[in-house]
Amino acid sequence: MKKILVGLALTATLSSCEKWFDVRPSSIALATQHFERESGFNEQLIGVYTKMASSSLYGVNMSFGFAEVLSQNYDLNSGNIYYPTAQYQYNNADVKSKIETIWTNSYNAIANLNVMLEHFDKVSPTIFSGDNFSIYQAEALGLRAFLHFDLLRLFGTSTAAGGANIAGIPYVSTYSNAITPMSTNAEVISKVKTDLLKALELYGNIDSNNQNRFNRYAVLATLARVYQWEGDLDKAKATVEELLQKDDLFYWVHYTTMESQHEYEWDKVFSTEAIFRLSIKDLDDVVNEYFVASAKASQLLNISTTKMDQIFEVTSKGYGGDYRFRNNYQFFGSTQYFSKFYQFENSRYKDLLPLIRLGEMYLILAEAELKTDKEAAVERLNTIREHRGTLGNTPLEAANMTEAQVQDEIYKEYRKETIGEGQLFYYYKRLNKENIPGAAVNPRSIYKLPLPDNEIEFGNR
Repeated sequence: MKKILVGLALTATLSSCEKWFDVRPSSIALATQHFERESGFNEQLIGVYTKMASSSLYGVNMSFGFAEVLSQNYDLNSGNIYYPTAQYQYNNADVKSKIETIWTNSYNAIANLNVMLEHFDKVSPTIFSGDNFSIYQAEALGLRAFLHFDLLRLFGTSTAAGGANIAGIPYVSTYSNAITPMSTNAEVISKVKTDLLKALELYGNIDSNNQNRFNRYAVLATLARVYQWEGDLDKAKATVEELLQKDDLFYWVHYTTMESQHEYEWDKVFSTEAIFRLSIKDLDDVVNEYFVASAKASQLLNISTTKMDQIFEVTSKGYGGDYRFRNNYQFFGSTQYFSKFYQFENSRYKDLLPLIRLGEMYLILAEAELKTDKEAAVERLNTIREHRGTLGNTPLEAANMTEAQVQDEIYKEYRKETIGEGQLFYYYKRLNKENIPGAAVNPRSIYKLPLPDNEIEFGNR
């Protein structure tokens, strides 16, 4: 990937909302000027968030687009632009383009974080107000770890598949014209944890809880994901429990926001539960391209009535009242559409896209507790179900369930909880599952995405 393989410098670029420095061939002297003031560091972070919110990354590809298509949740016909992705045709030109877009833009964001991080040692902490000298460093380190970890979850080999000592991805932690060598999957995990733990150290007792920034709790949540990925469930559990000590900051969506007669008042994305989220400018324009009745048939991302019924156990268990189904799957004419991301002009939840939520943390706890305390694991599941409008049907009872049955319920909740968010593929891959419902191939042959051609050519991979 050329942007991380050749000598780079900086040029001032105006993003959609702020000035920041994008990595381009130019004079490195511009960076020194940019980072002479506190606002330069903040603008750099905002620029990275803007990059992440673009359709190239979490604004489409890494959320409800490419990453979600890999999970087989959508029903796509052969004329859909995402059909080759759903068939795991990684050599298809369009699929290769999407893969390269994700890779290139992720590493571009990482490069801009590295430029920023290298300038903290070149300025006096006195130019920063309050705790911002520590907060901005923690944000940058946390984001660098977050981006690398998501790249690993796509391009690496999972621990469960024996990938520890297999080459994963480059972990780029400096701004340099040198080619960054590949790290093994285990090395990447180690470096991710190092960055996250350093970020926690920098946050210290600073109670940073801005959901739109990579706050202290986003660091903890990402660290819990990482521990779970490598199979250290005890540390995953302890990390989530530390996060939940501040449960007044991230709280379950209230039923009144889901049962209002006015659809614009529905908190479809459970925004109060967001530990880290992005603000997607003009998200309604993006949604209109993929999810509404007027969308082009070749771009429509929809889930059939039969599949939604199966995912949410509407007929089999009578869970039609589940907010994740009832409020996010609506009729237009004779056809139902996946409406989780529909935007409303008067809604307080407009343009919000959660990347880490409270529900996932409870699922991490449930999986971590299952081996030693089945009853506690089931209680975590019932807590989620209570706040999704399904507990009143039939609470799960640990005494009547085997360990395998509880794990299956965890899987069902993962699928319901993260639908449309690009997370389910990582669940299958983390556990090295032999089957992805709806996949026409053995998933173990497609879990590891190929590196982009440019990365192979210029990086001698």
